[in-house]
Amino acid sequence: MDKNITIIQIAKECGVSIATVSRVINGTVPVSEETRRRVQAVIDKYHFSPNAMARGLINRRSMTLGVMLPDITNPYFALIFREIEREAHAAGYAVFLCNTMYSSRVQDTPEEEYFQMLQDKQVDGLIVVGGQLDLTTPSQSYCDALRHTAATVPTVVIGPPLAGVEAVFLTPDTGAGIAAAVRHLAAQGHRHIAFLGGEPGVTITCDRLDAYRAALATAELPCTEYQLVLTDYYLPDGFAAANKLMSRGTTCTALLAINDSVALGVLRALADWGKTVPQDFALVSCDQFPGAEYHIPRLTAIDHHSELLAHTAVQQLLAAMQGAPKPEIRMPDAELIIRESSLCKL
Repeated sequence: MDKNITIIQIAKECGVSIATVSRVINGTVPVSEETRRRVQAVIDKYHFSPNAMARGLINRRSMTLGVMLPDITNPYFALIFREIEREAHAAGYAVFLCNTMYSSRVQDTPEEEYFQMLQDKQVDGLIVVGGQLDLTTPSQSYCDALRHTAATVPTVVIGPPLAGVEAVFLTPDTGAGIAAAVRHLAAQGHRHIAFLGGEPGVTITCDRLDAYRAALATAELPCTEYQLVLTDYYLPDGFAAANKLMSRGTTCTALLAINDSVALGVLRALADWGKTVPQDFALVSCDQFPGAEYHIPRLTAIDHHSELLAHTAVQQLLAAMQGAPKPEIRMPDAELIIRESSLCKL
């Protein structure tokens, strides 16, 4: 018998039923210890390993989790996906990614169609991150598609709850850490602090702006519209925001960028204006991405520990798929990591 032995051949050699071999492989139903040892000996003898499709046919599962996100090139979503995939693989699941390209504004396929695609792929569970979900007012068609999908497939959503959607919602406090950042900058002697990046109508921007305004009010620091430059979340947007601020003849000496990508764009623009960080401007990022400590200067940033959020999403999804009690949801705390970009006392 060659190494491409089948479950049928194992059953025949052991003198047991195919169902018994399946039970030994999957551990789903107890079998006698003597039978288990006999079947396992033949499995080991031929180095038998059932493929994922075969296991799926036995268990009536695809052993696949779906992940839907808007832009895998965005470092935040790349980090979330990497950690979801790592946690899923540890649990024996493959991951099917739907990269909807929603945030790039060149979307060929509406996100609503991706929900149907994932159902057609018969994924065992689904994690939804970003996209229309991040808007303060998602479209009705999107809400309806998510509601229908969540009623069919166990679903975890990283974002704010939507009425009538039966899913597990994980809602991080995206404005966390900004009060600490403003206190840090104020302690360095800064009185005028600008906010750069982000997009109107997006929840994360609204949350961080609210936290920024509240922190300035608490510190009795001024807040004017000239200190706010909203663009988007990528390198060119930080570059554009800093150029716009500088062209106004700003009095600001400290800058809050909505994330690390925007902060790097800001650094490039300031260099073009002959300015340096932290000598001329202190710079803090509201959302740390991997590698912040390797930039020049090293970026002071708020670490939201998004990798832990991704792990929690998978754990919650696996519990929902198994009908088990939901694990306690513990959202990671944000942490201000002070580095070179903000350490220049005036």
